Amino acid sequence: MKTLAYYLLGIFSLCLLNACSDEENPTPEPPPSKGQEEVQKIVEVLKESNPEVSQFVEILEKVNVADLTQDELTVFAVKNKNTASRAAVLDTASIKNHIVKGRYAKEDLTDGSTLTSISNETLYVTRTENDVQINGVKIEGNAIPAGNSYVYVVPEVIPTAEVPLVPLHATTIITKLPTGEALAGVNIEAKDGRGNLLGTFTTNENGEAIIQHQSDTLSYVISKENFSNLHDGFLIAGMDENGNLIYADLNGDGLINVDDKVSSDPYTYFVNYKDLPENSLTKTHYMTEIKEEEINVPEVEALWKQSFETFLIQSKNMEFSLLYDKSFD
Repeated sequence: MKTLAYYLLGIFSLCLLNACSDEENPTPEPPPSKGQEEVQKIVEVLKESNPEVSQFVEILEKVNVADLTQDELTVFAVKNKNTASRAAVLDTASIKNHIVKGRYAKEDLTDGSTLTSISNETLYVTRTENDVQINGVKIEGNAIPAGNSYVYVVPEVIPTAEVPLVPLHATTIITKLPTGEALAGVNIEAKDGRGNLLGTFTTNENGEAIIQHQSDTLSYVISKENFSNLHDGFLIAGMDENGNLIYADLNGDGLINVDDKVSSDPYTYFVNYKDLPENSLTKTHYMTEIKEEEINVPEVEALWKQSFETFLIQSKNMEFSLLYDKSFD
């Protein structure tokens, strides 16, 4: 019996020694994968330079990419939430659809090409000139280098798609000066019929920008620093042969009067394809440069003097009435 007891005590002692040894020499954690290191570099770059995607970065830091072996990636970083509604929710699962295997410069994102995300989803590229869409979501600006990878900013969560998204409509926006010359660098913020932000488009050297969209309805506003599509509250529609601005007859009564003045600035344009046979339209808009008017100092001084003299006379008359006119109320 004593022998059995000693035997069991020996086994217990060995187990205890092994346990202590494991605590003193824990199993080392595996080194980070190439993908983890690359994602960390992307996080650091975006934290330093792009506060507009800070919410995306917070989720990206939490995503598990321990099994990711690629060290060249293309990331589509979603801008922070705004008033635009979103068809999809961004979380640690869906964010993997925004990380693509391989590094793609903007010129590599050709029309009809496909990308593969690290969650093995297929992303479809559509392109018109320099405007690139991923599953129907337009990328903004150019690539941001980060480590061995590229990052693009997108206005909303990229939805999944079973087939390539072929735009139903193509609306061409042309911006001009009132004299007819093309006006480049005009920003166009476009939304679909549900209010979802399609992106911000910019007119090229010919004053043109093409917006491809699925929705039958489209709304947009145009803007350019130091330029306006309004003058004295009227929407500019060109210039006549005498150099005078032509205003838009918004209510269609054949007259240009106060009823045609725009009630809000910026003015929102609308396009509706529901009752139209064609799938593309061209809209032309005019903008004029905003110039600061020079102040005519002598004229202002004369006006001030006249107004002040009128004020003194009226004050004197009121004081007299208060003191001596018994019928004054």
